[in-house]
Amino acid sequence: MESPEALADSVEDYLKEHYQEEVTLATLSALFHYDAAYLSRIYKRYKGQSPGKALTALRIAGAKVLITERRELDLKDIAVRVGYRDHHYFSRVFKKVTGMSPRDCRRDCENRDDGETSLRAQARNGGGR
Repeated sequence: MESPEALADSVEDYLKEHYQEEVTLATLSALFHYDAAYLSRIYKRYKGQSPGKALTALRIAGAKVLITERRELDLKDIAVRVGYRDHHYFSRVFKKVTGMSPRDCRRDCENRDDGETSLRAQARNGGGR
């Protein structure tokens, strides 16, 4: 039996490797052989957020990379590549997390002469703090 901190680390590693797939708390519970509520509580205690929020953050980070670096990809394809089957839902989540729609993010990237997006600038400057 692994320690609670090791369990949280293992779940985090799994999320990082599988964020493009359908991952639910029930999936994690079955995979790691722990009750879903316990797993969620332990993860939040050691990682500072729920597994669901961590998964969303990973997916949106992956989407930002694809939007800015793979301009030939359709936004619907990007949604699927980062684990969202419904591109409308992906767009709502993306906007909630970043403050701009995926389309606006792409336009922002395309309109910059130097090729540096405001998202990259924000990341470099500590997330816009």
